[in-house]
Amino acid sequence: MKRQYLKAILQSLVIGYFLTALSLLTLAFLLYRFDLTETPIRVSMIVTYGAASFIGGWYAGRKLKNREFLWGLVAGLSYYLIHAVLSTVLAGVMPQGIVPVLSMTLICGGSGMLGGMLCRPETSRAEKQKKSL
Repeated sequence: MKRQYLKAILQSLVIGYFLTALSLLTLAFLLYRFDLTETPIRVSMIVTYGAASFIGGWYAGRKLKNREFLWGLVAGLSYYLIHAVLSTVLAGVMPQGIVPVLSMTLICGGSGMLGGMLCRPETSRAEKQKKSL
């Protein structure tokens, strides 16, 4: 049972980081092509992190099918925790250049929770028939 939870959270993190990589590559191309200023870059990065947490929370809630909001929150906070640790280890500083830590934690956690709340877990035909009786 615990393996199922861990697997769903890890899968949601992989999906979130894949979407983040795609978004940041697109953003880098736009920066190169159109010589954007700092403000749109910052906003785009915040939106990217929030969207990745939302999708990860949605996926985790959909896979686990109970307490979806809680699993969405866990996915969002895990996403930011891994991001902060990797940024600190690789760059040697906390990732405060874009948004302060508390704000980014709330954005990622809240986005993940919202994704978990908005997911509709799949129900099997047997479960639907039981509900209709």
